[in-house]
Amino acid sequence: MFLGLRYLQDGPPNAAKRMDLATRMRPQAEAVPLFALLFGRLLREAGRSKEAAELWRGALKGDVDSDVRTRLLLELSMVEEDAGRRRELLLEAVELKGNLIAAAGAALSLKFGK
Repeated sequence: MFLGLRYLQDGPPNAAKRMDLATRMRPQAEAVPLFALLFGRLLREAGRSKEAAELWRGALKGDVDSDVRTRLLLELSMVEEDAGRRRELLLEAVELKGNLIAAAGAALSLKFGK
């Protein structure tokens, strides 16, 4: 599991290989929030934003450490169509201060109206 997650996060930029690995890992890794974050990114990059959003929403319902939760909130805000909900996600990411880079990105998105 660790090696698979590491490959999804830091592996070579070959999206097809990462998507294949993520698809094979999904049955065992679906409950792991970091997997949801990384697989959701792959789905979004493949033009499957709705699937990514569903995956991220599901992950946020579970027990997620503040680092990953902040990143999930920011990712979900980027595909959220409802402006009010997007603002709520960004505000939570800023207030949580789990992953400081994601929190800063959320703060910038709030400030510049993304």
